[in-house]
Amino acid sequence: MGFVIANPLENKVDTWEAWIEECTGARSAVIKDMNQRHSLTRHAAWLAETPMGTMVAVLQEGSGSDSFMNMLGKSTNEFDK
Repeated sequence: MGFVIANPLENKVDTWEAWIEECTGARSAVIKDMNQRHSLTRHAAWLAETPMGTMVAVLQEGSGSDSFMNMLGKSTNEFDK
């Protein structure tokens, strides 16, 4: 299982919410494909209010979770980029 806290969103919460809407709507098939290609069985993210500002907490489960971020960075897949 992998768990990541992303950089503060500062004033980008609206952008984050629009991205999540795309990922759960129009791009849901692409997200499902990405998870399958990278051997993830669960991929979830939440906004987290912290003393350093609003951040994103991301959970990745599956046999590919330990290498997901590294493999994503190396991927040539259009969506992954």
